[in-house]
Amino acid sequence: MIRLRVGFLLSYGIVDFQIAMLLHIEHCHS
Repeated sequence: MIRLRVGFLLSYGIVDFQIAMLLHIEHCHS
């Protein structure tokens, strides 16, 4: 149960990081 929760938080953090990078790149280009 704990391992599953950690994996979910880790994958969610990675997705959140990718979105933040995309927004940062778009902001720099514009």
